[in-house]
Amino acid sequence: MAIDWKLWGSALALGGVAALLGTEQGKALVADLTRRGKKLTETKLDADGKIPVPPTELARAVSASLGRPVTATALALARMLRSEEGSASVTVKRLLAWVALNDAAELRWTLLKTLTYSTVATRNGLFGKQISRRYSTAQDPYENDLAIAENVIADHAAGSPDPTGGAVKFVNKSAFSSQPGASSYAAVAAKWAKDGLQPTVLPGAPANLVFFRRVRGQLVS
Repeated sequence: MAIDWKLWGSALALGGVAALLGTEQGKALVADLTRRGKKLTETKLDADGKIPVPPTELARAVSASLGRPVTATALALARMLRSEEGSASVTVKRLLAWVALNDAAELRWTLLKTLTYSTVATRNGLFGKQISRRYSTAQDPYENDLAIAENVIADHAAGSPDPTGGAVKFVNKSAFSSQPGASSYAAVAAKWAKDGLQPTVLPGAPANLVFFRRVRGQLVS
């Protein structure tokens, strides 16, 4: 879930900055604003809810801007981190990145395919909103998002321990009230339970961010 800019704007308008800054959300927002670095891309969603520019083309532009190679896979993961939990801590974003890697491994897909897959043909292989996708990649990432993404990809390739314990899905309970077409946490948890997934809260993550691990012996079909 990204930053709630509507809430932030309302707080400013009502003179409630101090109140917002006293919350965990406010503290996370301020920390993100001061540490995220520069924005890596400037993209816009089209009427279909997708970014029409191919991931590889965006990655080439980012590589040229930073003066070093940046893969489309790393950029996709960075976009997911910014789109799903934009102002979250490094610890939380690392957990989300590991989930995506575990999800891709379970599906036997590449990470790039996992992050850009859509059940709608016109959106498949491109970045965009979460509807019809496994993850949102709608928002432009910042330098810190890319750094986290590249670090986790490298750790995974090196065989580092998985801090999620094999989680393959996550959900933010508070997102159901703000996402169009969302059902409810209870409905999603029940559906995933039938698929052999159990919810858990991980150290370093807020209680409303729930991760799901597969029950031992239950494999994806």
